Amino acid sequence: VAVPRDVSVRMLVEALGATAGISWDAWQLTWKGESLEDWSLQPFADSELSSVELQVVLKPQPLQLEAEHAVELLQALKEPYDGLRSLSFGLGSLRELSLGAKDDDPCLKDSRGDGSSGVMSEPQMNALSRAVLDRRLQCTVLCLRGVLRPMALMDRVVDRQDSADLVSLLSHMPQLTSLDLSGNRLGYANTCIQALSTAMPKLQKLTYLNLSCNGFFSSHGFHGGPGVLPHTSALFVSLLTLTALEVLDLHLNDKALVRGFHTEKEELASFYVPRLLKELPSLKKLVFAANDAGLSTVAAFEGARQPGCQIDYGLGDHVATALSSLQELPEGGVFRLPLLDLEPAQRSWPVRTAYYWHMGSGLAALEEDLRRRVVSVDVSGFELGRSWPGLVEHVLPHFPAICELKLQETQAGVEFLMALHQPAFASLTKLDLAGCDLCHFTNLDGRPQIALAFLFWSESLTDLDLSQNFISEYGDFSPGHLERNLPTLVRGLKRLKRLALRDNDIGGVRLNKRTRSLVRAAFDFEAGSLEELDLQSNNLESPEWAYLVDNLRAVVPHVRLSSAG
Repeated sequence: VAVPRDVSVRMLVEALGATAGISWDAWQLTWKGESLEDWSLQPFADSELSSVELQVVLKPQPLQLEAEHAVELLQALKEPYDGLRSLSFGLGSLRELSLGAKDDDPCLKDSRGDGSSGVMSEPQMNALSRAVLDRRLQCTVLCLRGVLRPMALMDRVVDRQDSADLVSLLSHMPQLTSLDLSGNRLGYANTCIQALSTAMPKLQKLTYLNLSCNGFFSSHGFHGGPGVLPHTSALFVSLLTLTALEVLDLHLNDKALVRGFHTEKEELASFYVPRLLKELPSLKKLVFAANDAGLSTVAAFEGARQPGCQIDYGLGDHVATALSSLQELPEGGVFRLPLLDLEPAQRSWPVRTAYYWHMGSGLAALEEDLRRRVVSVDVSGFELGRSWPGLVEHVLPHFPAICELKLQETQAGVEFLMALHQPAFASLTKLDLAGCDLCHFTNLDGRPQIALAFLFWSESLTDLDLSQNFISEYGDFSPGHLERNLPTLVRGLKRLKRLALRDNDIGGVRLNKRTRSLVRAAFDFEAGSLEELDLQSNNLESPEWAYLVDNLRAVVPHVRLSSAG
């Protein structure tokens, strides 16, 4: 290139960069065999030539940041800003930049408030911002994962300089087509993150993993002070301006979107996200895995989904696997949902409500003779969470011969049992709810709620397991719940042959007058059809309870206190 004598190196390379569309730090200039490093000099001013010929070449550039370059960049960021000039690669030619937490970092594993190893200091963030402002950094794909300092659990919402700096940085990057802010918990930081939507008109992919500020419950009672309300709703509204957006990743947002002590966040997900599905013209994919969404949310998503738009619930081939396993089931078989036996990989765990929703559609397409093979459904060992309405409404009704439910350790409550009060389940003969802690969900005021939940099956139920269900939330036996419910239960279930009450620590209570009276009253019933009462692991072998045990054996043929008999 030929240049005037009075031009500085900086002016030259900026002009070259503007012409070629490449940041000036990507150029290497050589004159008379020596590289020009001082950008402010006018090295040709003393030349007698009217113009100077320079050799101008591009430095070898990585399109994305390799591991060794990332280490070099992070080291340079720790130095004064001019340290960026010493990089062995041109920062301006990077098209993909990823800094912060690694894939196995705690802040990316679950939705709690764990720390991040990728937190950036204020000088580091400022150095990046200056590189953006002088157009040295012009990447189109940017990942800044877990770069903000996590707030402690239960912390109040505060104005945070680090989140403000992050927003300032991003607001000067209109060229971005992909942005990943995973692990930064932006939903409750007092920063107008929603303003970014107008600053990134070309954005095609957005990953907002964990919108809550600290990953814990974000209801009003836990975060006092001004500015307590989340900015999540405003953020969603602002996303409607991202007309180029093709992929929106909201996976692992349990605490920000769908869980809490109230329904407000469930409504947040079921109202705002469907709006995005309907109104974003270019949206091709919504990633929503690892969210314990309720049935109303999944129904709203499916109703709003446009043709050509995929909703990724993390299902993979899990539905097809479940339907295929039915083909191999023998007559009178037990159907266990294969999904429940997977290791819960938190970041990709399927949305169980969506699993039940789509499995229901698949079951409806199968022949009834095939579905009639199922007489028992096993969902034991995994808490039902918010997904149980999907199981009750979309899966279980497709098994016309079902007579047994295995619900051990699922935390199935009275509300779940009441939802089964419909003709499709009127013939159930066996219910196993061992370890469901039913008394956690009921109180001692009014009617015996636990007993009444089972009386729908008064003419069909023959086997009922309520082991470890009369243990209070404090971990000790609750004699009041047993006394309130057991007589009504035994009297009302007219065909009951076996009742299991193992591991309720009935004999381990303090032997005061009141507790002894409650226990005796609980077992003061007519056995009716009852043939076996399983009382193992209840500490009833001691002499203090001999009178009670003798009375029970007088009315129930088989009373088991130990595995021996």
